[in-house]
Amino acid sequence: MLKFLLKNNNEVFATLVNPIAFSMNMDEDIPADDISVSFVGCKDVSNAENIDVYNDDVLIFTGIIDEIQRFAGKSEVVTRIVARSLAAALLDNESKPVSYSELSTSVLFMNHIRPYGIEKYIGEERTLFGSLNISKGTTNWQVAQNFCVQVYGSMPRVEPDGRICLNGLQNEKSVLFSVDNGIKYNSIKENTKPCKMITKVYSKLTEDGDYSAVTENPSATGNVRRERYIDASNPYVPLTLAESVIKNSMRNSYVITLRCFGRLTDLLGAKAEIHDKVLGELKDLYVSSLFYSLSSYGEYTTVTLKRREENVDT
Repeated sequence: MLKFLLKNNNEVFATLVNPIAFSMNMDEDIPADDISVSFVGCKDVSNAENIDVYNDDVLIFTGIIDEIQRFAGKSEVVTRIVARSLAAALLDNESKPVSYSELSTSVLFMNHIRPYGIEKYIGEERTLFGSLNISKGTTNWQVAQNFCVQVYGSMPRVEPDGRICLNGLQNEKSVLFSVDNGIKYNSIKENTKPCKMITKVYSKLTEDGDYSAVTENPSATGNVRRERYIDASNPYVPLTLAESVIKNSMRNSYVITLRCFGRLTDLLGAKAEIHDKVLGELKDLYVSSLFYSLSSYGEYTTVTLKRREENVDT
């Protein structure tokens, strides 16, 4: 059973059940997961600051409330609550301008993450050698992202239970989508988008140099060209940016969307394959986003799959 715990000043003051509608949106490219939940006959909860969502005794979401809406009908009141994960606090707060000579994982956490409500992190202790200047207007999320991309080679990710994974999205699950012997679905759409694929990236490695470092897409064939240029002489530009640009383009050039039965909100990042009677066997995929919806029409999860990363040579 789903339970929704509302908090004020970190104290639970209301527990709500039996929503008339509930949705959860999770996407690898969007830092903060978000939810929307509606109740009939709910008392005034306008002082709620945070919300925890449990499935039985398992915490599946914790976050900051962005909006509380009340709709008055002829005989009842409907309350709708909109919230984002704890990543929202890092996105919404600027960092104090500061300069670091060597920034470590623990200092990053203590100065830019923990003060905003995230109590635990996942990731081994590392150090970003060299200087890092944080200018006015930089959010704490941007600081964490810059550090993680350079030190761990991945984007940070706030888990549904409120922990932040500094070494990126982690999910060891492998799943099969099939109407016969796997996760069942009632619709499937395959979308190949060549317009998203970058074929080549040119990088300038020194301030006075030319764009002589070339990173090619191993999957690009034919005469179609889609090229980009990167000034990698900037010390704040990761050396792996050219590879990331190509890998991202490859992921976004092939998308499969499934509409599945039930709630599948624990599958983000999982390896996946599909056995479909019409499209055949589709492999080397992973779950890139999930949209769960509970309403009077039933309980469904829209699952988006993309291709897993290939090696890129420079």
